[in-house]
Amino acid sequence: DNENKKDELNFESLLEQIISKIKIKWAGMDTRQRVYFIITVCVVMMLLWAFITAGLITTNFNRNALKSGVDRQELQVSSMILTETKDGQKFWEIFGETGQYSSDHKIAHLNNVVGNFYKDNAVEMSFESTKGLYNEETQEIILYENVFVVLKDETSLKADKLIFHIRTKEIDVEGNVTINRKKSFKATAEKAKIDSEYSKFLIIMSLLVICLGAIGVIAEDLIIESKTQTFSEKENKIDFNGDVKVKYGDINVVGDKADVSVKNSKLHTATFYDKPYAYEVKNNKKREVKANILKFSLLNKVIKAEGDTQTIITEGQTPVAVINADEQEYDVRTNVMTAVGSVAIKYKDINAYADKAIIKTDSHGDLKKIDLIGRARIDQSKHHATANHFVYDAANEEMTSMGDAVTTTILENGKEFVLKANYQQYNKKTGIFIGNGNVRAWYDDDFAKGPKVVCYPDKVTNKPQEVFMIGRSTIKENEKEITADKIKVILEPKNFMAEGNVKTVIHQAGVAGEKAGF
Repeated sequence: DNENKKDELNFESLLEQIISKIKIKWAGMDTRQRVYFIITVCVVMMLLWAFITAGLITTNFNRNALKSGVDRQELQVSSMILTETKDGQKFWEIFGETGQYSSDHKIAHLNNVVGNFYKDNAVEMSFESTKGLYNEETQEIILYENVFVVLKDETSLKADKLIFHIRTKEIDVEGNVTINRKKSFKATAEKAKIDSEYSKFLIIMSLLVICLGAIGVIAEDLIIESKTQTFSEKENKIDFNGDVKVKYGDINVVGDKADVSVKNSKLHTATFYDKPYAYEVKNNKKREVKANILKFSLLNKVIKAEGDTQTIITEGQTPVAVINADEQEYDVRTNVMTAVGSVAIKYKDINAYADKAIIKTDSHGDLKKIDLIGRARIDQSKHHATANHFVYDAANEEMTSMGDAVTTTILENGKEFVLKANYQQYNKKTGIFIGNGNVRAWYDDDFAKGPKVVCYPDKVTNKPQEVFMIGRSTIKENEKEITADKIKVILEPKNFMAEGNVKTVIHQAGVAGEKAGF
């Protein structure tokens, strides 16, 4: 206690000495010096007050002394800095070139704002804006006017407004939202969200335009519309949900759900789920594809349909071809479609079946060529054929059959003409039919075999009428078996002629008519 009293006396003595010196100094001043002295003291006091107040704002914004409306303060501050740290790590920071703080609303307004959001003491996202504010009560940072954001992966974002929710670490952006990712795609939207990891975008009420010029292989832009779109950096994927609509050149896809994978900063594959519908329009021709899943490779421009696939090709309003298969693949660049698994094709009046089909069209969508491979079959009203491989040349209207080819034709008299060969070719324009390799033919009770056959049609019915067996051939009719270098058979009325080293054998009754080997 004595020491405290001693300190108090020393302080009072020091204070009296200071006051005494001020009085002496004051007495020696003229009027002008006294005015200058008063002004200097006032300025120092104001600067000291402003410094203390600004220090309170730039630390933790505790305003316990400014609770009542009576104590309300509005501060105009130059170079305002707001910072928040948690557990010794910087969370976010904002710098405003100028600012204003309102104590009753606990809001700091900032002008010409720049700042950073951190994760593990490293900058995850930087931003700038013409104007912004910090709301202490709602724990929000709001940027508006010319908002520009850059993520660490070089993804950039522009918008009219950005709201950073400090409690959840989530970010809402709205108004003319534009997202660019490493020049590989560009997204525009009305609203979007950024997750707390700064790695995923949820794009709401949007139109997404993916610019593929940077990929180099693709000349067109891929345009995707949907109710919501989400970009995940971790998954390297963009998800689309609700009324998904896609346009790529002449190709359009409609569905409820889709995603686009990203590899090496480039868009790779667009996948559409839940029975999507795709179509392509060229001139008056339309190609429609339905499937359980559609995959569109953006690098090589190939569309793959999986599960209960169906393709319909129409000219005007008339369907000319329907293709069903387990899987179908369409190459946009080469106009080649490949169907695999339980393939069934209806083309005009032809029904075709195979394990695999390859259909090639020209740039206008007109059919050029069809390949049917593996257990292939073609059915028409009076014409049926099977083979290991069929090739239909649409331009020349020519069908080629290879490998155990069997053709059955119903003639005008109702009888069957059956032809087997390793290789067969039929030209619809000329009506000429050619068979090569182990040729065997059946008509009524007659059987013929040889190395080669040529069939010429009837001029009226265009059905086989004259059959020429070329090379050493044999024909059996009832009990007679005739072998010659060349045999001509007339189907209606039935007759035949043999030339060159002709040999005739008469068999016992019941042997010659047997369809051996059929």
